[in-house]
Amino acid sequence: MTEIIRGVSFTAEYRVNLLKVIFEQINVKEFMWVNVLSQNEVWKNIHGGTAIDQEFYNGEDFLSMINSEYWIIFLKLQAYHILGLHTDIHSYQDFINSDCMLVCLIADSKYVQIYAKDQTMIRILYERAMANGFTEIKYLLDNNDTRWKLDVV
Repeated sequence: MTEIIRGVSFTAEYRVNLLKVIFEQINVKEFMWVNVLSQNEVWKNIHGGTAIDQEFYNGEDFLSMINSEYWIIFLKLQAYHILGLHTDIHSYQDFINSDCMLVCLIADSKYVQIYAKDQTMIRILYERAMANGFTEIKYLLDNNDTRWKLDVV
């Protein structure tokens, strides 16, 4: 039996527009994006001012937002197909049992974990991490995923 890949994990040095780099090869416009506001600190620039401050983004607005300038301190995003039912995701089991297609967690400005149901998407995200010179890149599997909560705070 082939083990299911849960997602990808990597370290990306603190940089502006990190989501643009991560999702460059993913069609983000096909999703409704949920920004978990209680798990979000994103600045417009290094001097402050909030960015990524709406709870919901349609695909077009999300694409526009990730192409603007911002600095992520920590962030939790959930992606749903347009008609998917939004639910709170706090564990991998919650994720699997939901309509949520992707959970993106970023902590301390550089530690990234992305869980996705689409195995092709996971491979693309892994390849993007490699192409961008990110470090500590690994697939998240049942036997190596130590995260028990899909939260950043």
